[in-house]
Order: sequence, then C-alpha cells, then structure tokens
Amino acid sequence: KEVEKTIIQAALLVMFVVMLFLQKWRATIIPVMALFVSIIGTFAGMYLLGYSINMLTLFGMVLAVGIVVDDAIVVVENIERNMQERHLSAKEAAICAMKEVTAPIIAIVCSLCAVFIPVAFLGGIAGELYRQFALTIAISVVISGFVALTLSPAMGAIFLKEQEPPRWGKIFNRFFEWVTRGYLFITEKVFSLQMVALLFFASLLGAVGYLVVKIPTSLVPQEDQGYLMALAYLPDGASLERTVAVDGIVQKIAKEHPGVEQIASLTGFSVIESLARTGVGTNFIILKDWDKRESKALSAAKIQEDLNRAFLEKIDDALVLVVNPPAIQGLGTVGGLEFWLENRGDGGDEILQQAILDFIEKSKQIPALRPLR
Repeated sequence: KEVEKTIIQAALLVMFVVMLFLQKWRATIIPVMALFVSIIGTFAGMYLLGYSINMLTLFGMVLAVGIVVDDAIVVVENIERNMQERHLSAKEAAICAMKEVTAPIIAIVCSLCAVFIPVAFLGGIAGELYRQFALTIAISVVISGFVALTLSPAMGAIFLKEQEPPRWGKIFNRFFEWVTRGYLFITEKVFSLQMVALLFFASLLGAVGYLVVKIPTSLVPQEDQGYLMALAYLPDGASLERTVAVDGIVQKIAKEHPGVEQIASLTGFSVIESLARTGVGTNFIILKDWDKRESKALSAAKIQEDLNRAFLEKIDDALVLVVNPPAIQGLGTVGGLEFWLENRGDGGDEILQQAILDFIEKSKQIPALRPLR
C-alpha cells in the first residue's frame, strides 16, 4: 500500500512540476498522457516476461515515474520554443522539434538501458533480487522513448497553441531568469579560473574515492525491524526441561535491558533448521517502540551486541546467539553472514575445532565484522 501511494504521489508531483514550468494545461497533459501510456506499456511488458506486481517491480515503477516523462517534456518544450521563437504553427513546430531532438531521445534511451539491462544478467542471489527491478525500469524507458517519438509530437501538433502565460507564470519566469543569470555568472567565474575549477573537480573525485572505500558494503542492509531472536543451543541429547530452564534465564537477562519490551519463547524448535529439537530454544525478543529508542545505545544492533555479551558471560549450560532477522523475508533465516566450515581432510574434531578458533581469531582483525561465535 505504501508503494502504491508513493507511485500516486510521484505522478501528482510530476504533474505539478510540469505545470509549474510549462504553465499551460495543454502542454501539461502531453507528459501526463505519456506517463500513463508508458506505465500501461510497462505492465504489458511485465506480463510478457511473467513478472508479477510485487515490491521489486513496484519500486522500479516508482523510479520509472520520474524517468518516463523526461522524453515527453523535452519534446513539448522544444515545440513550445519553436512556436515562440520562430512563430511557427504547432504542426510545423512539432516537425522542426523532432528533427532536433530525435537523436538525443534515442541516445537517452540507449544510455539508460545500458545502465539497467546488464543488472538483469548478474549471477547469484543479487541477480535474482534485482533482475525484475532493473528490467521493469528498462521496459518503461524504452516505451517512454517510443511514446516521445510518436505520441508526444502528434499530441503537440494537435493540442498546443501559442498563448501568453498566466500572471503567476510571468512572476515565476522572472524569478527563474534571475536564478539562471546568477548560475551563469557563477559558472563563468569558476571556469575563468581554470586551475581552481580543476582542483575543485579533483577534490570531488578524491572525496568520492574516499567514501567508496570507507562506506560499508553489503547485499542487503541490516534493518531495525523491532525484534531480535535469541537462539539457545544445548548439547545433543539435552532434555526439554534443561532447555526450558535456559530459556528462563534468557528471558530474565533480556528483560533487564532497557530497550526490550517483552520476550516470547518457543522451546524445542530450531528456526535455523526448521526442526523440532529438545536441545534448542528460540526466543523472540520484542523491542520497545522506535520512538522510545531514538538513541544509538538502544538501536537493534547495539541491543544485539549487549545481549550477546551478557549471555556469553552469564550462561554456561548453552550457547546463546542473538541474531537480527533478515531484511527481506525469505532470504535466509537470520541477517548478516552465515557459513559452514567443512573438514575435507583426515583430521578429527580437534583439527576442525582449531581451524574454527583460528578463523574467529583472524576475523577480529576485520573492523567490518562483529565478533564471531
């Protein structure tokens, strides 16, 4: 529902911006028609590819709403300019405008497709996640380009008429001209000092490179979803009574944290393996409302860290891990990294245990990783 609302808001905002700058309802209706035709065509393309209306395709539509009107706006603005500057009729202005903007529109469509279509060929889980998102945008871009080369100039030749802008439009135009002159003045001053401009550009490139190195990377970001899971693992063959006792200690420790609202236990079941096991306890830790956890000390990540430390110090009968659920439901059972270490040699359990300890020790040297357990 929120994504659908966002699409409607984006369409209304596009209509407002077009009306603000073109200042004629006849000129505004052409990009709006192009928007709806492009969206209908995008749904048809999704149907042919076997895609459904889901979160990924709808997110692609949200982004596409702002893209698909660009080509139509370029056509309408060029027709308007030819009508005003050359005093041509709407039909003649449309023909003249298409001679000028056909190549740029095709170039825009090709450049956008060159960005999004390769994403559809990514391998692994990343490709599965972003394929529908990328192809939805690519389809909308291609259709919007076709509409801009066919429907938009035809509607411009029929609907557009030369007329004076309204009073509010004249006021806005004067303000926009003042902003334009200021921008041109600053630009001329900057480029008159070529060395300063080059240094500024180089500093921007350096800042981008620094941020690329410093900002953490991940496939799916960890999110504060308002709850955590505490998984208690007892030795194989442990009785259900021992697991219940450990879950009781887990509940007591968790409730002492100021960021925890309540906790519910599911004793004897492993959510990781989706199996019933008497020696495993699953505890759902419900956090307080986000409005009551505005400080970083009460964030889900910090609470997870605090509880992991507390369980490690106070519980000896079991291994208790606090995990953050995955940001995308169905993409694994827990957030973060999950891996298996397999012994393919002839060594016994002692060698495998030593390899695990060595791996954990080396992982502490990587700042992006939290302590492994």
